[in-house]
Amino acid sequence: FFLILIGTLPVFFLILPTTIGGAFLVINESYAPVCSVLFVTAAAALQGGSLLVAAYYLDQELTNRKDEIDRIPFDEEVKKADEAAKVRSEALRKNTVWKRVPLAWKAVLILATALMTVSCYLVTIWASRCFRDFAINDTVSKRLKGRWQNIIRPLGVVAVSLFMGSCFLHLLFDCFWYRRQGLVEDGGDSVPADGGGGPVAAEGEELEPPADAPPNEEPVAPAPAAAQTTNQSTNVRGLNLEGSWTLQEHVDTGQGQ
Repeated sequence: FFLILIGTLPVFFLILPTTIGGAFLVINESYAPVCSVLFVTAAAALQGGSLLVAAYYLDQELTNRKDEIDRIPFDEEVKKADEAAKVRSEALRKNTVWKRVPLAWKAVLILATALMTVSCYLVTIWASRCFRDFAINDTVSKRLKGRWQNIIRPLGVVAVSLFMGSCFLHLLFDCFWYRRQGLVEDGGDSVPADGGGGPVAAEGEELEPPADAPPNEEPVAPAPAAAQTTNQSTNVRGLNLEGSWTLQEHVDTGQGQ
């Protein structure tokens, strides 16, 4: 634990400019806004620079110690968890196609989207009619007359109510239908929550046949019956046809006689 604290000490230098920049916002002096902007700019530069430095050294370690990193064995528990998450994600993808969503839940989603859209438009276009101005150096006792609820105006109550209603509908959809679509049987097959039919392919997608489905085989025509041969002899005018002569030769010979 102590080593972790020592390792994270450099974060102090990243936090310091941000803290000082915020502190100047509550100072009612002419120089305070300028100093606040300078320190916030310095904090942004340090944050960006630290990201570039971290990316550079990470790439160096991955390049110089590649063989050593490749020899590190995979954590079996993490690997199994990743595979289970992948199977669940695939089940969600197949079972949450819009065609599979029941009509009632479609209505819930459409209503939630409409409420959220209206709420966002209200607080974006009529922000001054929804909320009162309140800066970081203001106080509730002076700016809001001692009641923090005064920061929101009547139109803001409507916007917040629409937002909360949308969140509630999304929560209902997520808890009572969406999460059930990720259920997976022991064999790895997804279980649709509506209990009927298999997964429906999305537009432009072909579904794979089930694993237990018999393979498609071309019908094989029955083999022709074997020709039956006999060893019976055929006599034409007392001539035996078991020899190598043809029937016509025997007939001709018999006529000549």
